[in-house]
Amino acid sequence: MISTLRYGVRFVVAAAIAMTCLTSCIDEDLSECGENYTIDYTVRHVYQQTDVPTILERELTTDAERQLAAQLLTPLNRVFATTVKELDLSFFGTPVGNLIRHEQHEINAAYAQYTVYLKKLDYRNLALANAIAEPLVNIKGAEELNSLTLSQTVADTIVSHTEGLFTSRLNMAVKDKSQSYHADLYMQNCASCIVLDPGDNKVMGVSGYVDDTATDFAVSDSTYHFARHTVVRSSLVSGGGLYGLYAATMPSADTPTTYNTRNSTTETAAWRIGVVVRMADSYTKTTLYVPQPLKAGELRIIKCKINSRGEVVPNLQSVGASVELDWKPGGDHNIDI
Repeated sequence: MISTLRYGVRFVVAAAIAMTCLTSCIDEDLSECGENYTIDYTVRHVYQQTDVPTILERELTTDAERQLAAQLLTPLNRVFATTVKELDLSFFGTPVGNLIRHEQHEINAAYAQYTVYLKKLDYRNLALANAIAEPLVNIKGAEELNSLTLSQTVADTIVSHTEGLFTSRLNMAVKDKSQSYHADLYMQNCASCIVLDPGDNKVMGVSGYVDDTATDFAVSDSTYHFARHTVVRSSLVSGGGLYGLYAATMPSADTPTTYNTRNSTTETAAWRIGVVVRMADSYTKTTLYVPQPLKAGELRIIKCKINSRGEVVPNLQSVGASVELDWKPGGDHNIDI
């Protein structure tokens, strides 16, 4: 049965009772019987961090910046969409953590409700949204509670995510009666954008990437893992004479790391951004060191200027920078120009 609601689409899915369960109920062995349990799933955003039009309007205020914002709006709105395309639902028996039930549903909405038939056990329900729609993320370890992971494609360099990833965790202490539950789906990836102002300098091209973000997210204990190293290539837009390099990624670590730069200095950062600027006869690579962590569900915008040598100079004093003049294409992370 499908009926329209004011804020989403209501989906009620009733599972058939297995014949073995019916037999045991008739024999009065009630341990094998079950009940219908209703679960609501709602997509939740942290509004101040993810309302793309508001953030762009607040951060990009000049005429030139507003022209660039118009080019950023569509791709960033897709990442921070208020609806999700599909839900992947897993019900694990506790405390053992074995998979009891698994369902996948297309919803294209911000809200869904399901009725599932479950035996009278205690469960932990893990829900994933857009994990199938996002091509750069795979579901791993789906048969066990503690191994279910959203895992980024294994590669040295990948392109930007294009979908927001959402998860929820719900403990269900099942009783001898029908019950209702609610689960909130929160965003697990994020995005950053570097706004580059070349001024009067003649720039032939720019490219970039984001480094030091997580590659795996363990869903049940809600933790990010950094065991693998993958950089995410930024996507380029332009408008108003400015360049915008944006990338949707998993978050950075919360604790900054100290780096030895190629300029024989040290910088402390939670994550880094690489930017390559092509001038008329040279390439210049700048590495930006951002000390403030990049959080799940966040859209971070950092403004910079490009000087006459192709160096990227951040407007924020807290963001460090190291520069490689006469950088050779085909070097770090195979950044394409």
